[in-house]
Amino acid sequence: MAGDCLLVLMKGHPGTGKSTLARALARALCCPLIDKDDVRDCTMHLEALEDASSSTSNPPRSGDIPATILNDLSYQVMWRIAATQLSLGLTVIVDSPLSSLQRFQEAEQSAAATGARILVIECAPSKEEVWKERVERRAAAAAQSASSSGWHKPSTWADIEVLMSRYQGCWNYDVGLNPKLTLDTGDFVISPEQLLTQALDFVRTYAAKS
Repeated sequence: MAGDCLLVLMKGHPGTGKSTLARALARALCCPLIDKDDVRDCTMHLEALEDASSSTSNPPRSGDIPATILNDLSYQVMWRIAATQLSLGLTVIVDSPLSSLQRFQEAEQSAAATGARILVIECAPSKEEVWKERVERRAAAAAQSASSSGWHKPSTWADIEVLMSRYQGCWNYDVGLNPKLTLDTGDFVISPEQLLTQALDFVRTYAAKS
């Protein structure tokens, strides 16, 4: 039944390891994973049109689409797909930064429409050097790949610093009574397998109560 399912929300800045954990979690639970980046990746040609227009002296055309609108659209598509899966009674894992209260409230609307329960898993590395190394390693791998996926993500630590400055702490919001698990994904002592075990235990605890 739709009311028995969970909407598991991954939360965390780019490069914190949330996507790696989300994939491992979805595989272990055999449930759908909906990644905002999968949608955003497909908007590259639309943003390219906008960039080409802004680089000329021509005024913006009605067909030009700013990056902010494309990002909003990516979230809307993600939530719509999640709502469909929830309506089928499936537990769903949603992978996105979830960096503002607005995005979280959008998730609440999707959950409320189907009676699903929200769980939040936040990836927050305690060691900045680990986070920085992960961002730069991911960017280097992307540069060597023929794939265009992730073109919109921060590719340097400087990009992350700009992003954090622009956020102005908006990611520090209260999720209310919704259960939340915060994982230190920057601790050398805790292995990826241990992080997955913690996440699985968290989800299964509330799945048993649904």
